Amino acid sequence: MTKFKNIFYLLWVSLMITLFIGCAGSSSSNNNSTAVAAGMCSSGFVYISSLTGCYPSQPCVSLGYSSSYGYVSSTGQCVAGTAGSSSVLGGIGSASSYTYSGTLQITNSSVYQKILKDNRLCEQSWWSGGYNWDCKTSQQASVLFQFASGTMPVSGALALYPYFYSQSGFLPFVGSVAPINNNSGFELRTNGTMEGYNKIFSVVSAEALVANGAVLQSYRLTISYDGSQMGYVDVRRSW
Repeated sequence: MTKFKNIFYLLWVSLMITLFIGCAGSSSSNNNSTAVAAGMCSSGFVYISSLTGCYPSQPCVSLGYSSSYGYVSSTGQCVAGTAGSSSVLGGIGSASSYTYSGTLQITNSSVYQKILKDNRLCEQSWWSGGYNWDCKTSQQASVLFQFASGTMPVSGALALYPYFYSQSGFLPFVGSVAPINNNSGFELRTNGTMEGYNKIFSVVSAEALVANGAVLQSYRLTISYDGSQMGYVDVRRSW
């Protein structure tokens, strides 16, 4: 009798392991299949359905392509897609805001990977609702920076589009842009999300937001997270 109980127990354990692996594998596949949904791309980016991601249009525009082409850095090609029209500011349209874009220059990969992991864009369990990519596979990201017109402090946002293999994620940080250092510079300061809700995300420029009554055509933005500098980005005005 004991022998049959042992056999039954082993069969039951094998069945549970098979079901668990099957469910985990199915969820992993779903997590990797759609990094960004159509309609989530902001102005200045193009949604490419075959890559399920948002890609910057400015590099392609400078090469003579229309704004409906996105630049895929992994292949160095401009691929046709659907131009994004939404604002990462959530309601502030292009008519009343300024939009800039650029490519992130990572100076501290550990901090960069921490941002991605805290916001569930990589190395997540299949049951957490996040993506299970290895954080180290993302070596670069596109950046979109927007702020509203008006007297500071004004609403502002910075979105990261980290690349994982041939796909891109979407990570927006929304807050207010305020002057610092006696109006000689400005800072976008807000909190992270998910596991980073109590950690400060900071974007600082040593240049004033407005000079001689007009916004600049470009800024160098230094990005920090949880007290440590992550990198910088030179953004240029898209419109």
